[in-house]
Amino acid sequence: MKYLSLGKELGGRPEDKRYYDSSGHVLYGLVAEGDEFKGGIERLVRGAREHRVALMCNEENPAECHRRLLVGRVLVEKGARVLHIRGDGRIEPEEELAAAEQQAEAGQQEFGFAAQEKPVWKSTRSVSQARPPKRSSGR
Repeated sequence: MKYLSLGKELGGRPEDKRYYDSSGHVLYGLVAEGDEFKGGIERLVRGAREHRVALMCNEENPAECHRRLLVGRVLVEKGARVLHIRGDGRIEPEEELAAAEQQAEAGQQEFGFAAQEKPVWKSTRSVSQARPPKRSSGR
């Protein structure tokens, strides 16, 4: 087993302030367009061709994890199959999570709670350094 840190390239808290909105949410759409991120993704894809790869995170819930919401989304767009290892050891395929989210959104629309415009692709919580976010893992 080998460990390679790609936190600078694929991390959820970029150093450059232009990647944040005024509330401290990371603007994933901007991050995904950046050269550093694209280079990290390409390195990850190359590595996955030869090795079994696991992206590690302290966040147990994939619905709140930038590795799913940012990195995983880009990998899925590139045709990768993404699996989430949950705290209880279950494997949760990305397609199941996405289907459940779509079903929940459809239910909200049915009751008139639909957003009027397309939501901005950004972190679910503020990751401002002033107030570190809570993690669902309890750590």
